[in-house]
Amino acid sequence: MTIDAHAGLVAQSTSTDGLNAEALPEANAGIEGAQQTESAAADASKAVMGTAVGAGKEVAHTAAEQATAVAGQAKEQLGVVVTKTKDELRSQLDARSHQAASGLNTLAAQLGALAEGRPEQAGHVGTLVGDAQQRVQSYAQTLQQRGPQAIIDDIAGFARRRPARFLLAAAVTGFAAGRLARAEVAIHKSEAPQ
Repeated sequence: MTIDAHAGLVAQSTSTDGLNAEALPEANAGIEGAQQTESAAADASKAVMGTAVGAGKEVAHTAAEQATAVAGQAKEQLGVVVTKTKDELRSQLDARSHQAASGLNTLAAQLGALAEGRPEQAGHVGTLVGDAQQRVQSYAQTLQQRGPQAIIDDIAGFARRRPARFLLAAAVTGFAAGRLARAEVAIHKSEAPQ
């Protein structure tokens, strides 16, 4: 290289160093500004995160309070429904018991009328007793006409067709016969001289 070229490079280098010296404080100020911005951004980020956590806790607390309130209301409403159901059930049971008592009173009056010889006032009971009387009379005629074997055949046929009813009828008949026998024994004991 020539001396002139070298001198030009040194002059150029000196003038670049001068620019670098002037630009250095500005660059340092830019770096410090960037660091302050970064610090401010970190502080803002922490503040936002703290606010979000606080808001989340508040939302959770509010949700828990509301869930407790809803549970309390549901419990209260369930109590009201249970009370209403109990009251309605009692009311229906009272109505049914009054109906049953009324029916039993009517039956007692009809039986009393039948026992006192007033069949026209016996109502449905009179009809049932009349039907039973007709059936007994029919069996008596069958016994006279066909003999005891016909009655046994009729009973066996009924037992085959309806076994449950047959067993129920046999149990009722046995119970009634036992009660009649006990009553007869009691009557004979009370009539016997002591």
